[in-house]
Amino acid sequence: MARTIADRLGVLVEITSDNDILVTDDKAVINYSNIEAGKLQITPAGLLFEKRIQDQELAVSKTGGVSLLYSNRDTLLGHDVIAACFYLLSRYEEYLPHRKDDHGRFASTSSVLSEIASIQTPLVDIYLKRLKNALQEIYPWLIMRNEAFRIEVTVDVDQLFLYESKGIARSIIGTMKDSLINTKSLVRRLDVNLGGKQDPLNIYHALIS
Repeated sequence: MARTIADRLGVLVEITSDNDILVTDDKAVINYSNIEAGKLQITPAGLLFEKRIQDQELAVSKTGGVSLLYSNRDTLLGHDVIAACFYLLSRYEEYLPHRKDDHGRFASTSSVLSEIASIQTPLVDIYLKRLKNALQEIYPWLIMRNEAFRIEVTVDVDQLFLYESKGIARSIIGTMKDSLINTKSLVRRLDVNLGGKQDPLNIYHALIS
């Protein structure tokens, strides 16, 4: 988790249990403990110290319209931002008993994000932005990387082509089957395999562009 935060904020992170560093002035310090010290304290919710996967009691509050997982109003950011990011990025809830969809996948309606109406909200990005702002306010000399995003389009398909690239044996069997029970499919199959027409499922260029 520390590596993820370091990569996103563009800073070097060192984890230590040395309490003396809490009072240093030449380093930006996040006090992730129950010890009341330092300028930026995040009181742990306990998730990162657990030894096994188990049901979580997710206290949730809202600030500025944003749902805060592992809410704790006694901490500066209003919640345990580190535990919240870990819970979401690790897809922790998918390791617990849950309802699956028709394809055997974790159903989005089973997610805590659905329950708190945040399924379309980039909570981790928002959480880290709030952490970054807090660090910059407390340590104005701290240099952090500006955020840059890119779009990566992926296509999840169960069947790549309807007629193309099936191999000789499967194509012959499919042609024989269509000739007996589905003449429309037979015509389309011949158009693709012999006539050079585009496979009906070959729409990936259009999806990506």
